[in-house]
Amino acid sequence: VEEGSRLVQEVLETTPNMMCLMNTEIDQFNYLNREFCEFFGMQSDELIHLCPTFFRGRLYPNDRNIFTDHEKKITSADDSTVVESDFRIVNHQGIWRWVGWRSIVFQRNRDGQPKLVLHVGQDITTLKETEEKLRFLSIHDQLTGLYNRLYFEEEMSRLDRGRIFPISTIMTDVDNLKEMNDTYGHAQGDELLKLISGILRSSFRAEDVVARIGGDEFAALLPGTDESTAQKIITRIEGKIDAHNTRNPQFKLSLSIGFETSTRGESLTDALQKADTKMYASKMQKREMQNSYK
Repeated sequence: VEEGSRLVQEVLETTPNMMCLMNTEIDQFNYLNREFCEFFGMQSDELIHLCPTFFRGRLYPNDRNIFTDHEKKITSADDSTVVESDFRIVNHQGIWRWVGWRSIVFQRNRDGQPKLVLHVGQDITTLKETEEKLRFLSIHDQLTGLYNRLYFEEEMSRLDRGRIFPISTIMTDVDNLKEMNDTYGHAQGDELLKLISGILRSSFRAEDVVARIGGDEFAALLPGTDESTAQKIITRIEGKIDAHNTRNPQFKLSLSIGFETSTRGESLTDALQKADTKMYASKMQKREMQNSYK
């Protein structure tokens, strides 16, 4: 029995996961393994003295409700149920780490309520960061960093079903990109697209959806934006383009822009098409003016 007990103790102390046994009746730690203590940079007796209140106080503020819900679920869980949650908590170095937290009822009191609960935590920060990178890549254009067409269409569908109106839709097309690629090469054309995306990104609000939806086409959804405000944003974009061209006469930018404002009940798909038609008309007008000067 003693040998078996020592073996169990060794396994608990050498596991790479955080482990603790908590008495929920008195809100007290009964046991903490080495990994748990090293995470917080304290000895076991120090942490036991501080109680689980210390642990809760180290939670990321926006994740505290996750842990509160986790504890509530334990009270109604049966003996075979593993309660699972992911949250952030600060370690002894002051660094926020993602932890995958798994809990199971280890012992109950006479009334059948959880008394001892076993918690096992695993640092999943790298996994979370990888998931976030993959999510970012799935909804963003890799060249410009703006949203991609798929995300733009999903947001258009979501806003179409929502209640935030009016919504203005802006379509933008880069003028003479083909000529730029033919003359200076595609690498220079890519730099031009990045430059324009930066101007667009800085011209809109955080809640606006700005995307590259084609090779040289950009679009934006502006929830809660009327015609007057949309026109001001377009004027802002044009002002930044003019400022760039004044500073860089050898590398001028030109955009054709069209927009449409939708009210409740009007389709954003139709608005996008109307904005595209206006944008194309603007592009044709520029070409006619350029030809008249030749």
